Amino acid sequence: MSMRGERTMPGSGTLRATGRMNATAKRKKEWKKHEAGPSRRRSVFDRLFTMAVSVLLVAYGWILIKVILLKLGTGDIGFLADQLRHSMSEPGLVLERVRRGNLEPFSQIRSDWDGGSSIGRLNLFGNLLIFIPFGMLLRIALRRKALRLLGAAAVSFAASLALECSQALFGIGTFDVDDLILNTAGGLFGAMAAGAALLLPRLLRKRGRGA
Repeated sequence: MSMRGERTMPGSGTLRATGRMNATAKRKKEWKKHEAGPSRRRSVFDRLFTMAVSVLLVAYGWILIKVILLKLGTGDIGFLADQLRHSMSEPGLVLERVRRGNLEPFSQIRSDWDGGSSIGRLNLFGNLLIFIPFGMLLRIALRRKALRLLGAAAVSFAASLALECSQALFGIGTFDVDDLILNTAGGLFGAMAAGAALLLPRLLRKRGRGA
C-alpha cells in the first residue's frame, strides 16, 4: 500500500501570513479608534476650558478698569474723550501729573502701614488683593510651564502700568509706583496659589498609589 504525501496548494502559506497581517492591522486600527475617543474628548474639553479662562480674563480685566481707573463709576465716554483730547494737546500736562504722583518705591506702602488708618490699610491690601484673581487666571491660561509664574508677574505688571498711565492720561487719580509693586505682587501670589491648587490633586493621587 503506497502512502501519498499531502500536497500543499501553491501560495497557501503566503495567504495565511497575509490573513494574519490583515487581522493584526485590523486590531491595531480598532485599538487606535478606541483610544481616539477619549483623546478627542479631552481635546474638546481643553479648547472649551481655554475659551472659558480667556472670557474670565477679559471680564476680570474690565473689573480692574472699573475699579482702578473709573473708581467704580459708570465712565462717561464724553468726559473721557474730552480729557484725552486735552491731554493729547498738552503732553506736558500728562508728565506733570505723573511727577505729582508717587515715584518713590515703598514710600506710600510705609505711609499706609505706619499711619494705621483704616483707609490706608484698605488701600494697601486692596491693591494687593485685587490682582490675585487676575494672577490665578493668568497662571491657568499660560501653557508653557517655564513662563507661568514669570509670565503672570509680567502681565500683571504691564496691566497695572497701563492702568496707572491711563490715570495720568485721563486725569483720573494719581500715578503711584507703589500700586505697581502691590499689583504685581498680587498677580504673582495669585499665580503661585493657582499653581499650588493645581498641583495638590496630583500629589494626592501619587500618595494614593504609593499607599
